Amino acid sequence: MRQRAERALYWGTCGLIVGAVLGSVCFLAQWLGAAVDSHHAWTILGVSLLFSVVVGLLWPTSWNSSAKLVDTAYGLKDRTLTALDFAARLTREPLQALQMQDAMDHLSQVDPRRVVPWHFPKLAPVAIAALGVMLALLLLPLPETDRKSVGEGKSGDLGGRRSSKKKKKK
Repeated sequence: MRQRAERALYWGTCGLIVGAVLGSVCFLAQWLGAAVDSHHAWTILGVSLLFSVVVGLLWPTSWNSSAKLVDTAYGLKDRTLTALDFAARLTREPLQALQMQDAMDHLSQVDPRRVVPWHFPKLAPVAIAALGVMLALLLLPLPETDRKSVGEGKSGDLGGRRSSKKKKKK
């Protein structure tokens, strides 16, 4: 489960980057005059993040990759991988049984936190920067000509944008 959670964190970071870049494109297109609703940017960001996290959680983890992680973390020199291979064979010889028992003895002392430690994804600063650019584009005032086509930023509307010029009262 730790492998899946770690992968979900990594893929979630990638999804956040993709969603923030596409959301930034929506905000930029809106600023340039395209008839794009700013809610699309938030929807794209949310769907991209959610999809990538779900894929990371549901993507199957092979026994071989888990065995390689354990062998590497504990310096077991392929003991776990070899025992896994022997367990899949139909016939067992005494030497294989001894090697499997040796691997099981070592595996009884395995700490999952050492095999798959939690760490901050290396792409996290990129994701934060992409999200920052998206938020900066959200706060960028729309040109005066686009005011009527996009809206005046209704109260309570998270996606609403305001023009840089104030309305004159008559």
